[in-house]
Amino acid sequence: MLVAACSVVAAGAVSAWLLVRSPGAGAPGPRPVRACDVALPVLERIYNGYVPGRSGDVLAAEQPEDAFGTRHSTPYYYTQHIPLVLYGPGFIRSGLRVERPVTMADVAPTLAELLHFDAFPRRDGSVLREALLPRSQRNGVPRLIFTLVWDGGGWDDLEQWPHAWPHLKHLMTRGVDSTDATDGSSPSITPSIHATLGTGAFPRHHGIADIKMRVHGRMVDAWQHGSPRYLRLETLADLWDLANGNRPLIGLEARDHWHLGMIGHGAAIPGADRDIAVLDALGRLRFTTNPRYYEMPPLRFNALGVLARAVRTVDRRDGALDGRWLGHPISGDDPKVRYTPAWSIYQTDRVIALLQRYGFGRDVMPDLFFTNYKTTDLAGHEWGMTTPEERQDLAEQDRQIPVLITRSTASWAGTATSRSSPQITVCNPHLPPPAAGT
Repeated sequence: MLVAACSVVAAGAVSAWLLVRSPGAGAPGPRPVRACDVALPVLERIYNGYVPGRSGDVLAAEQPEDAFGTRHSTPYYYTQHIPLVLYGPGFIRSGLRVERPVTMADVAPTLAELLHFDAFPRRDGSVLREALLPRSQRNGVPRLIFTLVWDGGGWDDLEQWPHAWPHLKHLMTRGVDSTDATDGSSPSITPSIHATLGTGAFPRHHGIADIKMRVHGRMVDAWQHGSPRYLRLETLADLWDLANGNRPLIGLEARDHWHLGMIGHGAAIPGADRDIAVLDALGRLRFTTNPRYYEMPPLRFNALGVLARAVRTVDRRDGALDGRWLGHPISGDDPKVRYTPAWSIYQTDRVIALLQRYGFGRDVMPDLFFTNYKTTDLAGHEWGMTTPEERQDLAEQDRQIPVLITRSTASWAGTATSRSSPQITVCNPHLPPPAAGT
């Protein structure tokens, strides 16, 4: 279809694609650019992200030199290129580099194959078969697939701070590292890409076009009031849960409702139950969810002073317990604590508490858990990618990788009745090797 569209544009006929190039020095003004003048992968990402009736009538794609440094949502490889790593002895190959193009749409079908879930429908993504051991060589089916996202943690960020993520680097050598992975659609915005991760389809099929989008002529939030009504496709989690009589545990711990696309519709689907979704209330220090579709256990925001301890840990790193981090005030009572490394320490405690409370991975029915670490994204928006704040947040998220693995595997070790061991999926990035003996 893209080839046909280029032919039409080149012939001078009316087209849906009109791109305008910024004027250079001394140029009289912007001039039209044919769609065929733009690299095919760029057009393909715009096409994958376009939802008729929901996306804008005019789509802007800045020239790279105009776009970089201003935002992370572009169709260009520089901001689309992401780490995507899978790890799991007995299920995932070790020390393999996948160098062919891979997108976020490939995650869901690959996880479905790990679950032996052959009923998962074919969509835009495909199984990363070269990353997986053949079924006959796997340790059955994993008891838990844990998906960890570093929001705003693309290769542009990692290459800016090459020594800040040794644990992720170690995981890449122990599992499967997809070196040419991209988001796959534009705009590469939180609700759209997380729904792609969950459904295995691009926005043109799952319907989540942007943060704000048109529905029946009105501008709405993609996840208005935490409702899944605008997500057109069931996620892997939706379908896996229904296919197994709601016995699998499905869980999400994330910043806000824009990440719900990873788990899907919850109880909005007939016959489904309320999946666990613990969301951070924007602008306020409390948790929230939409109880009509999702479940959230009663939680005290700073139970047992966990956040206060994390704040003190980060505060002391400059040698003085003075209530400041890199010159910024840091306090467990300030919503901007989310922009600091203390939040990642605190988030790990919340994730482990959820896994333990509900018993993820403790029986032979495979469970799915998703979480999104957000401080790299927040610091990037607040101070910029090249700042010491961004480096420290990236380094702290990396430190939490072995903590997550050690503490989560310890919570269910030896409790299953099959030989399957807990597995971890690393995506955009994901997780490092399990602790010794697990």
